[in-house]
Amino acid sequence: MAGSAAAAMRCGCLPWGFDLGAIGVPVQIWRGLRDASVQSAHGRWLAERVPGCRRPLPEADDHATIAAGHASQAYDWLIAQATAANA
Repeated sequence: MAGSAAAAMRCGCLPWGFDLGAIGVPVQIWRGLRDASVQSAHGRWLAERVPGCRRPLPEADDHATIAAGHASQAYDWLIAQATAANA
């Protein structure tokens, strides 16, 4: 776990090698409002730099519950985006 945490910290501190503003596909950044593992400022910073980013913020979820509680919504959104892009 410590290695994973260190890797996650580096992702937020080091250049990613591309311009977030150049992302041209639909993006969602999910974060539960009870998440104590990732600072809300990081998600906000990231979302502000990705054009048109959608940022769902479920109140009752934390870092451990967000995927289990909302994966189907995220997948449905992705499918809708792919369908619209291919129409």
